[in-house]
Formats: sequence, C-alpha cells, structure tokens
Amino acid sequence: KGHVTTKERIAKLFGKGQESATNNLTSEQKEIVGTRLNPGESLVVEAGAGSGKTTCMIELARALPPTAKVLYICFINKGAAEAREKYRRAGIDNTHACTVHSLASRTTALYEKAGKFQTRITVKDIQKHQACTRRRAWEILETIKRFCESAHKIPTAEDTRMIRSATEEERAEVVQEAQKMWEKMIDPNHPAPVSYDQYLKVFELTDPTLPYDYILADEAQDSNPVTLNLLEKQRERSRII
Repeated sequence: KGHVTTKERIAKLFGKGQESATNNLTSEQKEIVGTRLNPGESLVVEAGAGSGKTTCMIELARALPPTAKVLYICFINKGAAEAREKYRRAGIDNTHACTVHSLASRTTALYEKAGKFQTRITVKDIQKHQACTRRRAWEILETIKRFCESAHKIPTAEDTRMIRSATEEERAEVVQEAQKMWEKMIDPNHPAPVSYDQYLKVFELTDPTLPYDYILADEAQDSNPVTLNLLEKQRERSRII
C-alpha cells in the first residue's frame, strides 16, 4: 500500500486459487476481476501465498479491452519471465511483463554508453572520486543507498539512520558529502559509477509517465518507497497492487 492512496479500494484474497478460466475462479477472485476502475483509481489486493494472485492478474488482463495497454511489474527477473510465459500461454498479448528496474532502460542505456554502469559500487569507488576516510566513504555509500530506496528528491538526514551515535552536525556533514557524490554519479560526463538502484532513482526523479492504461504490481509488499512513489505518480492510470 505505502504511498498508493489515491481513491484506493482494498480487496482481500485468501481462498486457494486455481489456474483456470474466469468461470472457475473463487468468489474472491471474481470480485477482483470484476472490479472496474476509473483512471487514477487504485485497487489494493491483500493476499497470502498460494491464494491465486497470478491467476487474478491474468484474468484481469483478459477482462480488459483488447486495445488496453497493460503493464505487469514485479521485482525479480525470474518472476517477470514466469509472468511473460503465463500471459503467452493464456493468449493475452496486451500485457507487458517486466521488472521495476527494466522500466528505466533508457536511463540504463545512457550510463552504459558513458561507461559509468557497474553491477556493484564499493567503498573504494567512493574514495576514488571523493577524498575521504574509509569510514566516511562507507557512510556516504550507505546514505546514497538508502536515498535511492526512498521517495526523497535529495539525500537527507533520514538517509543516515544507519550511522549510530552520530551528532546532528556529523549527520549533516555526511548528507552534504553524499549530495556531492550523488551529483557526480548522475553526471554522464563524470567517471563516478552508477549501479541498478542509482539509475532507477534517476528515472523516478524525472517524474516519468508510463505509457500504459493499467498497471498491475505484483508482490508489492517487497517494494520500497521509490517504487511506490513511481506508481503514485501515475495518477491517470488505473493501478492494481
């Protein structure tokens, strides 16, 4: 649920689900599949393991107009690949299944072209591009990591919460240095590297409008504030989470 509060409806799905046609769905699944949302409305489905979430996602897409553009997002590559195969087997071709990070592909391409992308950023990477002690480099890196998972627009003192027994003045110094490092990271012309979380944050900060009519977000409980904030910005889309 998180930030997704716009005209929100909540449905609960706890019955055991089936990989089946609509007429064989449980009553809870039928209620969800039959829900009609106006643009900007959200439906939040609370469901346990094995309750038929994926079945609902498939039948929801099937119930929408064939011309509707549907986005199914999850948070791991394996889940996205499995969803694509299930939609293919169901004969549904109006739904694009991908991970949250895949949405930021243009941002990824920008940094890959600049030679800045790497799979993991280390304390040594921070020290290479910002003169500081190893301890301070760790604090900067951890602050940026938490900032990238947040809905904040710039690194803040809240992103330094992993630093124990620090004074307000010390936290302010870390924030200032983290902001400087962040500016280097997002500059395509600066050699400071970026990784997955950084390019997703850059994408979210551009306030993108996703080119879909409906957004189905699976396993949303595993998401973080930056992802929820990205979904909340899609105010003209119907969201099922």
